Amino acid sequence: MKVLRLCLMLCIIAVCAAGGCTLDTASVRKGPHDGRAQKSSPKEKERITLSGDDFTATIPGPDYAAMESLHEPKLMFQRSHENGIIDIAVSPDSRLIVSAAHDRTVKIWSAEGVLLKTVPIPDADFRCLAISRDGTQIAVGARQGIYVLGIDGRLLKTLTGEHDRLDSYNDAWIAYAPDGTVLTTSGDTTVVIRDAGWNTRTIVKAHDGQVKHMSVSPSGGYFITCGDGTRSKDGWNASARKWDMKGNLLADLETDKPDKQGEKRRSRPGGDALMTAISPDGAFIALIGGTIRLRTAAGEPVAEFKAKQSLLHNFFFSADGKSLIINGFWDFFKYGIDGTYQGTMKTRITGDSGAGGAERIALSPDGRFLAAGFQGDKHLGGCIRIWDRRGSLKKELRPMALETKRLLFSPEGTRVFLEIEWGKRTISWNVAGPYLGEIPESIGFTRDGAEYRFYADKWGNFHLKSGSLDTKFNERYVMLLPDGTVLTHAGEIFDGAGNPKRRIYFKGEGTGGIAPLTEGAVERDMKYFVRETMTSHGGVHEITLYDMEAARTGVITMDEPLAEGAIAAHGETIATGHESGNVCLWNTRGVKLRTFSGHILPVKALAFSADGKYLASSSADRTVRLWRLDDGSSVTLVALMDGEWYAFDDLGRFECSSGARAQVRFVRGLTAYDAAQFWDALYTPGLTGNLLRGMIPAPVDMSVAVRSAPEVTVALMPRDPGDGSAAVAVCAKAREGGLGRVFVIHNGRMIDESSRGVGVQAREGCRVFTIALEPGMNIISGAAYDGANRVFGTSTTLGAEYVPARELRPDLYILAAGVSEYRDANLKLGFPAEDAKAVSAAFNEAGAPIYGKVVARVLTDRAATRKSIMDAMSDISARAGKSDTVLVFLAGHGDTEGGVYHFLPHDADLARLKESALSGEDLGAFVRSLAANKVVLLLDTCKSGAATQALQRIAVSRGLEETKIIARIAKEHGIAVFSAASVSQDAFEIRALGHGIFTYCMIEALRGPADQVAEDGIITIARLLSRVNRTTRETAQKHLGVEQSPVLYIFGEDFGIGRAH
Repeated sequence: MKVLRLCLMLCIIAVCAAGGCTLDTASVRKGPHDGRAQKSSPKEKERITLSGDDFTATIPGPDYAAMESLHEPKLMFQRSHENGIIDIAVSPDSRLIVSAAHDRTVKIWSAEGVLLKTVPIPDADFRCLAISRDGTQIAVGARQGIYVLGIDGRLLKTLTGEHDRLDSYNDAWIAYAPDGTVLTTSGDTTVVIRDAGWNTRTIVKAHDGQVKHMSVSPSGGYFITCGDGTRSKDGWNASARKWDMKGNLLADLETDKPDKQGEKRRSRPGGDALMTAISPDGAFIALIGGTIRLRTAAGEPVAEFKAKQSLLHNFFFSADGKSLIINGFWDFFKYGIDGTYQGTMKTRITGDSGAGGAERIALSPDGRFLAAGFQGDKHLGGCIRIWDRRGSLKKELRPMALETKRLLFSPEGTRVFLEIEWGKRTISWNVAGPYLGEIPESIGFTRDGAEYRFYADKWGNFHLKSGSLDTKFNERYVMLLPDGTVLTHAGEIFDGAGNPKRRIYFKGEGTGGIAPLTEGAVERDMKYFVRETMTSHGGVHEITLYDMEAARTGVITMDEPLAEGAIAAHGETIATGHESGNVCLWNTRGVKLRTFSGHILPVKALAFSADGKYLASSSADRTVRLWRLDDGSSVTLVALMDGEWYAFDDLGRFECSSGARAQVRFVRGLTAYDAAQFWDALYTPGLTGNLLRGMIPAPVDMSVAVRSAPEVTVALMPRDPGDGSAAVAVCAKAREGGLGRVFVIHNGRMIDESSRGVGVQAREGCRVFTIALEPGMNIISGAAYDGANRVFGTSTTLGAEYVPARELRPDLYILAAGVSEYRDANLKLGFPAEDAKAVSAAFNEAGAPIYGKVVARVLTDRAATRKSIMDAMSDISARAGKSDTVLVFLAGHGDTEGGVYHFLPHDADLARLKESALSGEDLGAFVRSLAANKVVLLLDTCKSGAATQALQRIAVSRGLEETKIIARIAKEHGIAVFSAASVSQDAFEIRALGHGIFTYCMIEALRGPADQVAEDGIITIARLLSRVNRTTRETAQKHLGVEQSPVLYIFGEDFGIGRAH
């Protein structure tokens, strides 16, 4: 048997403890999931608690299960908006977050930050959004009108009348009443009152000046407006007014009338109320301007106080109505309703660079979380952050994708070049591989295949490189023509050595200024030049053809606006990209040949392959599509900022880099499923290369591949909290494919009848699990598989906080085994034995301050036999308790046989892997045997020497099987998976470092700066792996000049593993 010594380091971490290793409460509390238990620290003052511990809103929402049955499954990759957020809102049932941004898309997210839907509205300049009180409708206000969506993103209605165009950027608002009545204001003097069908009932002139804000009472009995220059009934200027829902004025709440008779007019003209909020119970009205004023619902003064912030973007009452939370762009401020200052929390975090802050924030009605949408530069713009009830950052959603400004095929057609920044950064996409590489320049090819590079110097001038030739052009933009000459922005043509040849003059259009890089394209054989027709009005609808002597030869009129610069030409075919996202093909006589639809935002660039069979297009939606021109099939690529990527076709098949796998979801309606459940059916390595080779895979029926999971509910049953256990009732209802295993997910780990120390009873169609709680916050949900045990559904998440009578410090058990010297001398490696010693010492050092004791055992070389490793794991299984942490590190060779992964100990026999090696099934059995919920399992399995190209192709498929196997183990046991290298790469050793790259980076992270891996001084698994993920790439590039791309999966909650230096 021939062994494939895979260069793959698999790091498996059981992320099963939500409370870390610290305790901060004194009883069991039950309520919605609110994140990890937090240890008090000096940094605590930088957090604010969003709501009281015992507050939970119960507001019903739409029927999500019924909605799921109405929609086909759709592949969804997780990425935020590409530009700054305009507005953000949370659904009344606290299950959804909705955001609108400058990228002209509306996105619908789960409360956990999972992207469920992207709704493009290409023509809209958004101003605001709101969600109806019954949770079934989203209204998005824009300069062009109001777009009414179903909660699932379906466009229901578009209103474009005079009062529907919400022009004001800061003062346009939409508000729903409980009965469906809708109020809108566009920043003029009026408020429009509409019925539930969006028919206008009343137009109220609310203020003489601009209406700045409004809010509707929870009961729907009245609304409040804030505005400018309004004369009240008794002659004073009023800035806040109270109205009934028919538009009748009830009271002037804020005026410049003096407090006492005979005093002068108050210095605030008309008061200064800029915004208003009403408490959830309707008891209080808050007005904010230079000061914050609280009144009763009847308008009686309660309190007035000065806020700390200078900027105000929006504010609201806490969910329990006891506090006010104010968005000051760079900070959140919290005040009691008596004016007591209760804390400040920064919206910006360590690592943020450039300008920007929270444009709008929204608090969930149940008080569990706060979501903020950010404006700012490219670092923050489009970012969404979610904080839990205690003010701890729970989730960060970033754009991640790169925008491609220019496209180019290589002469042989196996690579597509994505120009990100002209002259400075180009991504090379090997579509046959596939993989991404990066070039710090622009690139170009002549028609005979010669390669040229362009780069910008520090003065902004561009240089052309060809071999040893480096020619400087005193121009900001240049274009390489197919014959090797260079065309400048001003229309001058130079040879490759920089000698001027001639200048293009357009007859009847003056001279120069042809702007070729933004407005035109040259046909590959230089038969003609095509560019946008200059117009003085509206969008461009025409392109003009010229011969290479600048004589006009034809005009093609478009039936929709052309996107700037999106033109390509090959032979007699011209491609144009449009504002709608469409790509159209024309012949040179102006006949439209075909339209390709797929991009959701304007097209940015186009390029034909050399043979004219394929077309690449990029869009403002930050995707690149590769089209087959004969049948219109396509594959879409998204290049991510961290070097990762993913690609997919229109049927839901996909492939991706290892690090992008955690971002894959399938969505039906508003229900998201992890892609690991559908990996076998839809993950298609080589998808892009197959398109180029004409090898189209068999069709996939997504409704079969992605079946609806069972509907699951969960409840915590009454039980004596003193014994540290909880009774969890899980009820499951089959929807498609029957019902299989029913289980509990406790702190990320699946628990069923076979789990150690768990009692199970059947009761009225449900199963009641008695589980032992861990000290701190316990995160609990129910789940159930379909009949094939392939797809599982989950319930909502509950939290139970438990502190025993006395504080118990958990123990840390470490088993580190490294094999450099094998019984088979041909398998010898360099550093695994030393790596095992170093990893054990580093985790021992980090863990000692927070654990009761650290029990470490190191096995190297001849001591690391299969029996000794299995015996050591059995010993740990017998000794480790529920609250303890177990860490196992195995370094050496790895292989797969019969689809089963094996780690090779010292005495491995390559002819008898099943009997002599440690299999993935053995690892799964070990994890199942543990009572401990916090388990860290690191496997560093490295390839020895360079493989042939044939072996590399085998490695991709066999490595994929390994990844599937380990991912399945991870999912079953609530763990995360981290791989030091993707399946087609080496996990390298560097002699100068004395370790493998992964081990070196892990040790450096454990012993490095605390702010990189720690929260409140505690090193958490998620932060540790994120740091190692980045530094592994950097170290491989720095020392070896090669790519090493780690893989990271996380299933379950984060937890602490040690204390930072």
